Amino acid sequence: MPKSGSTLAFRLAVHLYEWNGHPQELLPTGIIDADRRVNFVYRPSSEAIERTLAIVESTGHPLVLKTHGPPTPAMIRLLRTGQAVGHAIFRDPREIALSMLDHGAASRSRNRTAFSNFRSLEQCVRPIELRVNLFKRWAAQPGVTPWYYDDFAWDKAGALVRLQRQTQLEGVARTVLETFDSQQRVQYNKAEKQRWKTDMTSDDSQMFENAFAAFYASIPTYRKQWRQAGSIFGPTLNRIRSRLTRDK
Repeated sequence: MPKSGSTLAFRLAVHLYEWNGHPQELLPTGIIDADRRVNFVYRPSSEAIERTLAIVESTGHPLVLKTHGPPTPAMIRLLRTGQAVGHAIFRDPREIALSMLDHGAASRSRNRTAFSNFRSLEQCVRPIELRVNLFKRWAAQPGVTPWYYDDFAWDKAGALVRLQRQTQLEGVARTVLETFDSQQRVQYNKAEKQRWKTDMTSDDSQMFENAFAAFYASIPTYRKQWRQAGSIFGPTLNRIRSRLTRDK
């Protein structure tokens, strides 16, 4: 979900892989857009996925990809065959809406377009509904762990522990974090917990609770999956890990 800490979660994963000796080189243009500075994909084609897999196999270094797009058939095949694992980011819709309005106000003040059309909480409801549905599709895929903003944004060491369980990468979480710049390229608007309690009226909060009642009811279940997340290493990643172990 955008405005849910996806950049922070992505950077934590990138940092853990780099700390373990897996450089995160930019993929070539055609797989990612030419103006991208990170490995962000939206709807990668089967050909793009195959090219990415070939790069991973030839270098022996798994790559971390970021997306705000839907799970395409090619991506689903990667997950189902264990050639990829992932996490799906989600957040309290009220917090997303407040972040959208912050971003919109900042964009208007700088004559930029991103989120600039969002001026009221009511305008945010429908776009967030679409993103909640997209999150559910990702969270239902094998090998994908739900990550709740409040769990990983305020406990990066705990997030790294779960990443290590998922990937079997090494490192003491707090040691890994010593070289992690938590502010670099992270789109914080206001780094505050549960802003809705102070920045929303009770009526506005109730509007979101009504609109997302089923989603709010499911959040404890998704958070439990995160707490219980274990190792789901796939065959391609296992081959790379075995080869690295032999080369040591």
